[in-house]
Amino acid sequence: MSTLELDLNTKAQQKLVMTPKMQLAIRVLNMNSLEIKDFVSAQVMENPMLEIEKGESAPDEEHREIDWQSYLKELDKTPAEQTAYDKDAEVWNPEPHRKNNETLESHLMLQMHLRGDIDEAVGAYIVGCIDSDGYLFMDEAAAAEALGVSSQEIERSIAVIQTFDPIGVGARNIGECLSIQLKALGQWSEDRQMLLDQYLLPIANQEFKKVAAATGVSTAHLAAFKMQLTELNPRPGAVFEEDEPTEYIMPDGSIVNVDGRLVVHINEIGAPKLTISALYRRMLAHPDCEKTQDYLEACLEKARFVINCIEMRRETIRKILTVIAEHQADYFYSRSPYLKPMTQSTVAEMAGVHESTVSRAINGKYVRTPRGTFAIKDLFTHRVVSEATGAEISVDCIKNEIRQYIQDEDPAHPLSDQAISDLFAEKNVSIARRTVAKYRKALGFPNASKRRCAAR
Repeated sequence: MSTLELDLNTKAQQKLVMTPKMQLAIRVLNMNSLEIKDFVSAQVMENPMLEIEKGESAPDEEHREIDWQSYLKELDKTPAEQTAYDKDAEVWNPEPHRKNNETLESHLMLQMHLRGDIDEAVGAYIVGCIDSDGYLFMDEAAAAEALGVSSQEIERSIAVIQTFDPIGVGARNIGECLSIQLKALGQWSEDRQMLLDQYLLPIANQEFKKVAAATGVSTAHLAAFKMQLTELNPRPGAVFEEDEPTEYIMPDGSIVNVDGRLVVHINEIGAPKLTISALYRRMLAHPDCEKTQDYLEACLEKARFVINCIEMRRETIRKILTVIAEHQADYFYSRSPYLKPMTQSTVAEMAGVHESTVSRAINGKYVRTPRGTFAIKDLFTHRVVSEATGAEISVDCIKNEIRQYIQDEDPAHPLSDQAISDLFAEKNVSIARRTVAKYRKALGFPNASKRRCAAR
């Protein structure tokens, strides 16, 4: 019978432990300008040893006092009594200028009241049955019974509402919506109505031969009609949808052409510089008790580390942007329309940092350049090597070549993905058919068969 034994052993091993300080440093490096600004504000609020380094401010700004009594009196006034701008005052009052978000329902009700040719109860009932896309979902017989009016009155009211802005509102299906818009544009006909009622889906799928055989309408006319339909709005009520929260872009740095030389600047507004508070430094030098001293010393240590993290982040971004400016100089000087091939490993080696550091430093960050504002990661492009010369070709160049091939092709005999791959092979550039298909889709071009149908 075996016995159970306990034993103690010692073993030495190396293990990477993510300390809280390391985690904070990585988190700070990942932050973009807006996030770092919020982080700095939070740290200043929490840590009395930290304060934002301030430049010289104008005396008027420092000593100007707010007249709270006048401000509160202005708020007590009715909207009609409020003045958005007082000619005798230098300060603009923004309170009356709050945005008024109009809804589709209120927009339709306003038009109904202005027209005055629809019974208010009937019109309000119909408008209430219109969804956010502008389509009417209503049982007309049930509505007539509920409102105590005739079905003809319901139909007449719907017809009036269908003349309201936005054009196409009040339709009961997409065919009717498009028909209303064609009538408003003066381009409706009975033949087109027939196509909308019976062949809208085949036309949308570019099955022009099938529709032409059934209707006798030429494929050229069907193709033109389909193009015209794409210019109409299938969701007329969508213009009143609530705006998505605006995402503001604050570049973390900029590459500026100064006297023919590319200079890198780091955004100091997004990541304001921090300093140690002189007041609390003096308190630490003369503490009133030991507990105060311990607290201030802990705050000082944390403050110094936060300052170092932000400075390291600033310096890392500066190094990376400097390398990018040097590597893509031809693009920023407008000497080349394309970016050169550039990977994160290449930039990491040139900047003297780890590749993972580059990945974190560019994550979600933007840079302003002479060619516009870009997400920094968009300046990195993969490469394809020419078998003939060994030269590196960027993906942007490959995509442009594909675009040119498709634009110059014979519409009756469009190039397949394999044919485009073969054209590259003739130039000693090896690109797989699947890669061509991926780039073609990214450029927004359909496959060869659909391009051939569209041309008929």
